[in-house]
Amino acid sequence: MCEREGYPITETQIEEVRPDLVALKLPRGVYSMGMGGAQFYQEANADWKQSNRVDKPFALGYNDVVRIEGNANELWQNVNYNWDGTPKKTDSR
Repeated sequence: MCEREGYPITETQIEEVRPDLVALKLPRGVYSMGMGGAQFYQEANADWKQSNRVDKPFALGYNDVVRIEGNANELWQNVNYNWDGTPKKTDSR
């Protein structure tokens, strides 16, 4: 999807977990969630909270993101997926 959309993500930042699931590594990145999706910035200044200096943005829809794990123990988990990336089964009663 990132390749199709032309997002500037290099091969070294992509790890295939399964054929239908990849992990993106953004060691200097930040993200925000809202308005139906996730906005990512691949690069952020060390003082980004004060300066708001970020570069290389891209956006993904909520259903395109299973979870986000940050180096400072941040975690965002999509409620529609299990921790391993498999979709949660819906109760069809």
